[in-house]
Amino acid sequence: YPEFLVVARGESYRISMAEKFIEKLKNAGGKAELFMANPYSHFEVNNKIGNPGESLITPRLMDFFQKIFKE
Repeated sequence: YPEFLVVARGESYRISMAEKFIEKLKNAGGKAELFMANPYSHFEVNNKIGNPGESLITPRLMDFFQKIFKE
């Protein structure tokens, strides 16, 4: 499996689903980590990536890309 960066936000049931997904990936031998994107909405997570001055999701996503493309 490829390495996953799971971005979650919102209510506890959404976060719980993301955590269960990560657990299943890890149990299957995969690598995955959770990134909490609160206070953004789902729309904001998707639309703020790469915007000038955006400091929540873009830096974490760039770190993840740099890590996986080095391997």
